[in-house]
Amino acid sequence: MDLQSWDFDKNGTVDISGEWEFYWQESLEPQYVIVPGFWDSYTIDGKKIPHYGYATYKLNVLLPDNKERLALKIRDVVCSYTLYVDGKKLSASGVAGKSSETTIAYSLPKVVPFIPERKNLEIIFQISNFHVRKGGLSRPVTIGKEDEIRNMRDISLSFDMFLFGSLSIIGLYHLGLFSLRRKDKSSLYFGIFCILIASRSIFENERFILYVFPRLSWEFLVMTVFLSYYISVPIFFMYIHSLFPKESSKYILRFFQIIAILFSLVVLTTPTTIFSWTIESYEFFTLLGLVYCIVLLFKAISRKRKGSMIFFIGFFILMTTVIHDILYDFNLVQTNMLVPFGLFLFIFMQAFLISARFSKTFRTVEIQKIEIQNINRNLDQRVYELEDLSAHLEEIFAKVGENTRILAEFTLKNMSSMTSKNANNANEANSLMKKTNDVIFEANKVMTDLTSSMATISKASDDIYKIIKTIDEVSFQTNLLSLNAAVEAARAGEKGAGFAVVAEEVRNLAKRSAQAAKDTEILIQSTSQKIKNGVDIVLKTNKVFLEIEKTASKVSMLMEEIAEASVSQAQGIDQVAKAVYEINGVVKQKLY
Repeated sequence: MDLQSWDFDKNGTVDISGEWEFYWQESLEPQYVIVPGFWDSYTIDGKKIPHYGYATYKLNVLLPDNKERLALKIRDVVCSYTLYVDGKKLSASGVAGKSSETTIAYSLPKVVPFIPERKNLEIIFQISNFHVRKGGLSRPVTIGKEDEIRNMRDISLSFDMFLFGSLSIIGLYHLGLFSLRRKDKSSLYFGIFCILIASRSIFENERFILYVFPRLSWEFLVMTVFLSYYISVPIFFMYIHSLFPKESSKYILRFFQIIAILFSLVVLTTPTTIFSWTIESYEFFTLLGLVYCIVLLFKAISRKRKGSMIFFIGFFILMTTVIHDILYDFNLVQTNMLVPFGLFLFIFMQAFLISARFSKTFRTVEIQKIEIQNINRNLDQRVYELEDLSAHLEEIFAKVGENTRILAEFTLKNMSSMTSKNANNANEANSLMKKTNDVIFEANKVMTDLTSSMATISKASDDIYKIIKTIDEVSFQTNLLSLNAAVEAARAGEKGAGFAVVAEEVRNLAKRSAQAAKDTEILIQSTSQKIKNGVDIVLKTNKVFLEIEKTASKVSMLMEEIAEASVSQAQGIDQVAKAVYEINGVVKQKLY
């Protein structure tokens, strides 16, 4: 590279980019590659160079004749290197070994001063990468006068510190606002987002954190950079969702939250050789999220949401710088990272927007405060009026309480008297019911005996009927015998005349006996039928008395329960009366 005509005093610093000699691992044959760039984009003999390994970069620079003190500004070399200038080892970051065991990853941007001993300056970088997805001279090396190079570093470092301080203050301020008004989630999300970006600013670019903690592990530094990026994206979307909830989708928000959680878990649970490969995929999801935010903001603007236009302007600036830095990460553009500038402008505009909202809220509070003071004055007047009204009400309540007490005493006394009387009547009715039950029981017993006697009489009537029937049959036979005797007497003539008279008398007697037997039979049959009817009536009467006895028993039980209830009611009325007296006493105490 020819810089003989370059005037460092007039033209300042210069990036020594372009073609460098490139030796892959033990190779002695140089290849010429473009720097800056990652070596996995280079090919040797038609073969693509792998991600992990070591290499040597060499460049000869022709300097002007004047031998003034110069310096090299080394930005980001992935992921450890040793620098030689004119064969002298001037700087190193980590240990550039030939294997993962002999390599110690560490990358700190440095200013390397030197005094060139000849015009043909030889610069050699020995670089090793066994820890992340890409290795090599990923950023340009700058050469210039030492004071200008240091001034460049100091400006960059100062901007990092300014960004860290301002974002931290803005973040803490909004977290404080959230602590005062927890319903406003936008302050919480915006505060967390600012803190994440602030922490990221001292872990990238000049990596100020390594000046404060030089022994901080390189793995922790890389992990922090990845996590701050992965977590800040969903926090940013949550912030937009809190500002424009009606235009955003909860499901899309959940999607980006889940993606961020999964990628963050990979960072926390795997080494850098694995999780460093996730950055490109996450950048793709970030671009999707930016497109979603654009659609969301267009909806908010079309619906004339407050602050949507200011938010869109800041978001557009941020989105432009994010896209630029994604291209920068892929070495498609060779400029400086612009996201810090875009973030600062965006956050400043958001802070202004949120402050304006709070200022409007405070103005509203002041107006409401004045209105409340006026209301309080009116309330004082109303209080005086209410106190006067309260005094009148106390008098009314006192009179009402006294009337209530008298009425309650009168009512309770009458209720108690009536309840006691009902209880006594119930007891008397219960006693009478018991006596009635006893009488019904005795009547039922007599009816049972009567039924038994009627059955016996009916049986005796049947026996008499049989005897009368026998007498009738005897009379019939006697009548036949008298007829036979009369016939025989007629045959005997005069000798049998006396016998015929006797036979006639016997026959007449038999006729009267038969007639009497028939009359008796008819009478007995009539009597027997009446007895049977009487037995049926007695049986039915007996059944009725049994039912009456059962009903009387139930009525007796009910009367007992009524008597017990009346007694309990009388006791309850007495207790209520006592309670009313006590309440009346309490009311008097409260009123007076």
